[in-house]
Amino acid sequence: MKERFSEIDVGRRVDIHPPRAVDLHGAQRSARRQLTHSGRHRSRFGCRRAPQRVEDARGQHEAAGVDGVPGLETLADRLQDKRRDYLRWIENVLESRKIPAEHLGVAVEWLAEFCASRLPQEDASKLLALIAATRVALRDPAPEHPPYFRHMPKPWPQTGPFREALVAGDHRRARKIFSESIAAGHGFCETEMHLMQAALYQIGVLWQKNQVTVAQEHLATAICHSIMAGEFAHTEVAEEGNFKAVMACLEGNHHTVGLRMVSDALELSGWEVMFLGANTPIRALMDMVRESQPHLVGISVSLPYHLRTAREAIDTIRATFGKDSPAILIGGLSINQFDGVAEMIGADAYSPDAASAVRIADFLVTA
Repeated sequence: MKERFSEIDVGRRVDIHPPRAVDLHGAQRSARRQLTHSGRHRSRFGCRRAPQRVEDARGQHEAAGVDGVPGLETLADRLQDKRRDYLRWIENVLESRKIPAEHLGVAVEWLAEFCASRLPQEDASKLLALIAATRVALRDPAPEHPPYFRHMPKPWPQTGPFREALVAGDHRRARKIFSESIAAGHGFCETEMHLMQAALYQIGVLWQKNQVTVAQEHLATAICHSIMAGEFAHTEVAEEGNFKAVMACLEGNHHTVGLRMVSDALELSGWEVMFLGANTPIRALMDMVRESQPHLVGISVSLPYHLRTAREAIDTIRATFGKDSPAILIGGLSINQFDGVAEMIGADAYSPDAASAVRIADFLVTA
């Protein structure tokens, strides 16, 4: 098995908002207080049966030979700022729609009570410290941009007009702007990243602020799919090489634009690509891997709840094919948002965009 890594040659990693120091001792004191009231927690959430389940899960990981499963302390360190960012995102979504967000504090309190009533004391104390620290950190001013913006390709001057055309549903204008960028000498993959990907990120923020509707978001995505398919047909493809990739959004994930961009970039570079598209069951993915024997499997993880399915798929591939497993590359909005996720779920690497995906894929299969 090749040595795993998180990122290769994808530029300097810069956190827009450096981590803030949090009073962890105070958080631990809060956690201990939470644990002393487990009686009323049990009355709300039921008996503490989790210890055996936790041990069973740990035993299953050990029996399966899964390496690198992080402990709760590691998870707490990695997720502290992310939980704060997620709660602020929810708060912004609600407030932009004039929905009171005060109940978020109650939800966090109930989450703490649930952990205290269901988890072993050692594990519960760590998670409760994380939750308490999150409540403290939420008092800070919200960041100007979502955390995934740090990996957004630099917008071009044409990105604004392209975004406006997408939001307006003006297919012809959007296609014209894209075609003019290609005619000006920009590469197909480069134009997808700096024009299309950047515009879609910006539209996502407009939805968050309640300035565009879900229908407008879906229309913008549909226009992008149409443009990519049409322009790709007129783009020169490198001579087919010796490498093969299977690319999929797993079941529950219907966000395929990013995966399509990576697939296009690989194919333009000479890879044979089998693009399975959205909502692919793990069993179907396994059938394709078994049949085609690819050098690479690419998995898109758009939303946090897709991480569990991705981990299950990766574990299944490793357990089924062992040392003959293909390299596994992951990407998507959630991967760009959370550091260290590729390692945590067992992938060989992650990529924040299509251009770096090609470099990383080439490295994985030739190193």
